[in-house]
Amino acid sequence: AGKPYEIGRQAVALINAMQNHWDVVGQYPSSDELTVALDIDPSREFLEGGGEEFYEEVHAQQQVIRGALQIAASRLLSQRTQESAGERELREGTRGLARVAEARRKKWAEETRKSKVRRK
Repeated sequence: AGKPYEIGRQAVALINAMQNHWDVVGQYPSSDELTVALDIDPSREFLEGGGEEFYEEVHAQQQVIRGALQIAASRLLSQRTQESAGERELREGTRGLARVAEARRKKWAEETRKSKVRRK
């Protein structure tokens, strides 16, 4: 993203890493291992410390990221159906972020109202 001139170097690094894995293990990484390596979602432990609102916000952010990545990959491969799926994911993520922002706005307004009542 933003550095197309690095694609060749990164592609070679990927191939070298896969070959190194073969040399050590005797096979290429499995689909499950590759899925874990490419997983962008934060760990559950990270999320548990932040409460429900924080979890919802991070979940929505991850939906936006997944949707945007799906759109980009689908456009590169001219896969309109998959691009549409990415667009849906992106829209759902942005709606989730809007819900979190609205909940925070309401909470702030309520706290502000309560603090004004206490001052009287």
